Amino acid sequence: MLEAEQIALNSAVPTSVVRFGGIYGPGRNRMLRKVKAGEPCVAEPPQYTNRIHRDDCVGVLAHLGKPETPPGIYLGVDDAPCTQCELMDWLAQQLGQPLPERTSGPTGGIRGSNKQCRNDKLKASGYRFTYPSFREGYRSILTATKP
Repeated sequence: MLEAEQIALNSAVPTSVVRFGGIYGPGRNRMLRKVKAGEPCVAEPPQYTNRIHRDDCVGVLAHLGKPETPPGIYLGVDDAPCTQCELMDWLAQQLGQPLPERTSGPTGGIRGSNKQCRNDKLKASGYRFTYPSFREGYRSILTATKP
C-alpha cells in the first residue's frame, strides 16, 4: 500500500492520499453489535481505536478533491481517538446495557495497530467534521434506529 501511495504522490498529477481509521455508520456497526451481544473489551493492554463516520469519509474525499486543497497524505480520523473500552462503555451507556467485561489481550492493538492518530493536517486544510467524535456519530445512528 505504501508503494502505491508513493507512485500516486510522485505522479505528474497533484494527488492526495487518505488513510481512514475505523469507518462506522449505517451498515457498518460492528462495535454496536459487539456491545449488544455483551462481548468483552480488551482493557490490558489498552487498545486504542481511531474512528470516522461514513458521512465524514465522503466529506473528506470531496474536500481533498478540491483544487485549493494541498496534495499530500492525510489521516481520515475524527477528533477523539479512544480505547476500545472507552468506546464500548459509552455505547453500552447509550443503549442502557451493562458495561462490557474487561479482558486482557495480545499487544499490538486491534487489528495489529494500537495508535492514537491525529487529524491536524486535515483540519488545517479546511475540513470541518460533521461528526467530530464517535459520540456525535454513533448518537446519530442510535437516534435514527430508535423504534
